[in-house]
Amino acid sequence: MGQKVAVATAVRLLGINRAELQSLIHDGELPAPDGMVDIDLLRQLYPRLALHDAPMLERVQLIKTTAFSRRVRSTLAPERDALEIQLKKRNAELSLERAMAKKYRGIIDQLCRKLDVMQDCRDDTQRRVVHDINRWLLEQLEK
Repeated sequence: MGQKVAVATAVRLLGINRAELQSLIHDGELPAPDGMVDIDLLRQLYPRLALHDAPMLERVQLIKTTAFSRRVRSTLAPERDALEIQLKKRNAELSLERAMAKKYRGIIDQLCRKLDVMQDCRDDTQRRVVHDINRWLLEQLEK
């Protein structure tokens, strides 16, 4: 069992009337589940017909392929305008996040400078506290 086509398409491909094909289906010689018939079975029943050369069959296949890809694109891929809107939104969010990261980096740099100044004092307790804060800050930044 290979490629299938609708009964109406098979009638056009074969150049026969619909009643003749319906008779074959009714008599059980040509199964047509869901109104579709197998091309290979049609070739067996009508061996003199060159279905593989029929431009109609090629056109049917092209239409099926195109329709399927359109259906996939419409369900899976958003429209171009929607993508552009999402991209602009993401770019704006990225810009804000970069600005926040730059601000936080500046705050951390200022804190490090202040801690360096505080570490140069003569008080051992203050130096130990500043050393602990520096070590903790370094550990947090390396995570």
